[in-house]
Amino acid sequence: METNYTDQPTIQNLYIDEKSKSYLSEYAKWAKMLAIIGFVGIGLMVLGAIAFMFFSGFSTILNFNQMMPLGFFGIIYGVIYLVMALIYYFPTSYLYKSATHLKAGILTNNQEAVKSGFENLKSVFKFMGIMTLIIIGLYVLMILGSLIVMGIMGATNGFKGF
Repeated sequence: METNYTDQPTIQNLYIDEKSKSYLSEYAKWAKMLAIIGFVGIGLMVLGAIAFMFFSGFSTILNFNQMMPLGFFGIIYGVIYLVMALIYYFPTSYLYKSATHLKAGILTNNQEAVKSGFENLKSVFKFMGIMTLIIIGLYVLMILGSLIVMGIMGATNGFKGF
C-alpha cells in the first residue's frame, strides 16, 4: 500500500539520520567524480572544435582539400561541438555544485549548504528532463520528415521501390 505524504503533518525541521547522511555523502563523492569527468569531456569537446575549425581553415588556405577535405564543414562541425560543450556545461556545473554543497553541508551540519545542494540537484534533473523532451521532439520531427520524404520519393518513382 502506498503512503500518502500529503496526509502527514508538515515537518518544520527535517532530521537526517546517520544512514541518510552516509548515502548523501556517497552520492556527493560519485557526483563530484562524474562532474569532473564531465568537465574533462567538455574540455576535449572544445579542443576538438578548435581542431576542426583550425585544420579546416588551414587546409582551405593551403589548398590541401584533397588531403583533408573538411573545408566549410570543418567549421560547421567545430561550431556544433562548441554548442554541445556549452549545453553540456550547465548540467555538469549543477552536478558539481550539488556534490560540493551537499558534502560541505553534511560535514558541517549546515542546513543552507544542504538546501543549496538539493537545489542544484533539482536543476540537474530539470535541465536533463527539458533536454530529453527536446531530443524526443526532434526525433519525432525527423521520423515524420523521413516518412514524408519517403512518401514523396515513392510517389515520384511510381511506388516501384526505393
